[in-house]
Amino acid sequence: MSPFQGIEYTYQMDGLTFRYKRQIWSRRLYLLTLAIILALAPGIKIVAAGPPVIEKDSRIQALIDQITEERVRQAIESISGETEVLVGGEPYTLMNRNTSSGEPIVKATQYMYEQFSASGLQPAYHVWNTIEGYRSVLADQAGFSSEGSLYLVTSHIDLFGGPPAYGADDNASGTAAVLIASQVLSQSDFSASLRYIAFTGEELGLLGSGAYAALMDTQGAPIRGVVNLDMIAYNTPASPRDIDLHIRQDQPSDLELADLFSEVVATYKIDLIPEILPDNENRSDHYPFWQHGFSGVFGSEDMSDFSPYYHKATDRVSTLDIGYATSYFQAVVGTLAHLAGLVETIPLYIPILYR
Repeated sequence: MSPFQGIEYTYQMDGLTFRYKRQIWSRRLYLLTLAIILALAPGIKIVAAGPPVIEKDSRIQALIDQITEERVRQAIESISGETEVLVGGEPYTLMNRNTSSGEPIVKATQYMYEQFSASGLQPAYHVWNTIEGYRSVLADQAGFSSEGSLYLVTSHIDLFGGPPAYGADDNASGTAAVLIASQVLSQSDFSASLRYIAFTGEELGLLGSGAYAALMDTQGAPIRGVVNLDMIAYNTPASPRDIDLHIRQDQPSDLELADLFSEVVATYKIDLIPEILPDNENRSDHYPFWQHGFSGVFGSEDMSDFSPYYHKATDRVSTLDIGYATSYFQAVVGTLAHLAGLVETIPLYIPILYR
């Protein structure tokens, strides 16, 4: 998470927590009413409640079940430099991933590129500073809809401080979620397209995502939603499994994304407590997309239970709650699967004529 875009805010207004119950309102009336409330009363916390609207899909459950604690731990250890990985066929440790670090950040983005490619995706680099050669890395999974709708799941792979610096929570955790989501979801076909992105330049002031969001705006990209993940693995031992879903207070489209995330948690009985916060939080890579008119939600750990290892050399895997992170990763995959819309694959049989 970047320290350069900070603003002061509170999660509650005079201690008031607004709770809503979905079962007594139609979805349209519910969204309209909430939009009015949020516009008039900034700072309110929305706690998801009531029965979910979406239906459980056994195919999506099968995708969620692939995400285990062992897999999550291994992914965060690999990206944070706790264990060696192969980059270009050679062993390398991905610590000290500052945007201006030279080889470490080049290797980190190359690692993601190669991992995306191994899943059969179409990876590419976005060079946002041609003088220094600074680049982000992304991969596309084409959808089957003629409408061309696109959903982004993003994180930042660069870190702050050091060396030594591992950046396990900030933000190997979010980047590992993007990586695992790409590996799991690439096994299935979806109506909408998915794009997986690991930005650099976040810790310098959202530079990589800023350049990319501006490019997408110029191109008129059909982005229907951005799910940005930054610091999603720290939770004080024995504390509630709260997660924060940050949105703008005057944008029902943001609320719909966060609401769906909460519904996925409820429907698939994922061990998390989502809180929708209309706080206009601007300290991560979703913010430039908001500035360019795209809908988005920023998923983070509970900021009232903030990691004490933030931007320190001690931000390492040993300080994280891997079970909590695993649940978060599962919710991300379930949310993206519902957003993009699973396509039922029908086998194609070609008749063979014998003479």
